[in-house]
Amino acid sequence: MNNRLMIKETFLKFVNIMESGKVDELEEILTEDVILMSSNYGNAKGIKDVIKKFKWSGLPIDFSRSRIFNFVVRNDENTAKQSAVVTTLVGNNDPDCFHYFHFGGYYLNDFIKVNDQWKISYIRFNLDMEDGNTLFVRGWWHLIDYRYFEGTVHYPIVSELDAPWRAIINPEPILDEKEQILDSFNRLNWGIDHADFDLAISSYDIEKGDFSGMTSFMKAQHLIPEWSDAGIRDVIRLLKYKRYKEAIMEHIWKIHKLTINGNKAELTVYRYEPHRLGTTKFNKLNMHSDFFTTIIDYEFVRRNDSDWKIIKEVPRPGRGRVFAEVTYDKEKFY
Repeated sequence: MNNRLMIKETFLKFVNIMESGKVDELEEILTEDVILMSSNYGNAKGIKDVIKKFKWSGLPIDFSRSRIFNFVVRNDENTAKQSAVVTTLVGNNDPDCFHYFHFGGYYLNDFIKVNDQWKISYIRFNLDMEDGNTLFVRGWWHLIDYRYFEGTVHYPIVSELDAPWRAIINPEPILDEKEQILDSFNRLNWGIDHADFDLAISSYDIEKGDFSGMTSFMKAQHLIPEWSDAGIRDVIRLLKYKRYKEAIMEHIWKIHKLTINGNKAELTVYRYEPHRLGTTKFNKLNMHSDFFTTIIDYEFVRRNDSDWKIIKEVPRPGRGRVFAEVTYDKEKFY
C-alpha cells in the first residue's frame, strides 16, 4: 500500500472514531506527544490530554454522521501534511421532535511514519460552520465569533507556513491523474478560504485561461462594467472581494463528475453549503441527505507531467437553488 493511501485510511479511521464517540481508540493513531490546536475544543499537548479534549461533553446525542470533503495529502518518505473539511451532523431523533446540530471545519494534520505506520503528531482544526441547535455544545466549545476575521483571532492554521503545498518541500509524486487534478482544485479552494491568494491563483492558467464564464456572474453583482470581459485580474479581485467581506469561509465541494481525455479534463462540482439553505432544514426524512446550492463546470489542461491548470470556470445558472442527494453512510469521502 502506498503512503498516500495509508495516510488517507488513517484519517478515515480518525473521523470514524470521532463519529462513534469512542475517542480512547485514538491512541492507536496518535503519537504520544501529539499536539492539538483548535478554535472550538481548545488546545492540548500529549495523547491523554488531547483525547480528553475530544471526549463528547455536550448534551446527550443518539446519532452522529460525518462527511469528508476537499481531501489533500502531501508527503515525503517519513512526514506528511494532510488536510480535509469534515462536516458532522449530531442530535437526538426522539419520537416527537428532531433536534440537531450541524458543524464543519478544516483539519490540518501532521503525520510521521513510526515503524511503517503513519501516525498523527499535530492536529489543527478550525470550526468554520455551525447550524442548528448550538446548545448541544454551548459551555463546552468556543463557538464562532463572527465579529472577527478568522485569520487573525484564535485561528490555528497559518497558510503561509502550514499549507500542505508549502510545508512539504519535496513531496512524493502524485501518480494518479484524478488525484493530480483534485490536488490542483483543492489548492484553489484552500487558498480562497485561508486568504492565501498566491496559492489560490496558482491553480489557474493565468496566461492562456478563458475566464469569460465568470463575466455574467460579476456583472450581475456590478463588480465589472457591462462592456468588460472578466480576465484573471477580475477573477482575483472577485476572490478577494468574496473572501474579505466575510469573517469565515469554507468552499466545500462534492466531486460530481471528472472526465479525463489525454492532457485535458472536465470537472463538475456541487457546492456544499448546509448553513445557507434558507428555509430548508434537516428533519427525520432528510437527515441522510446532503444539500447543495451551486454547480460549477471546470476545464483543466496538463501543462507539465503532473501540473494541471484551470483554463475555464463556468458557474451554471440557478445560484442559490437548493438540491439534495441521499448518501447514507456508504461513503465518507466526497
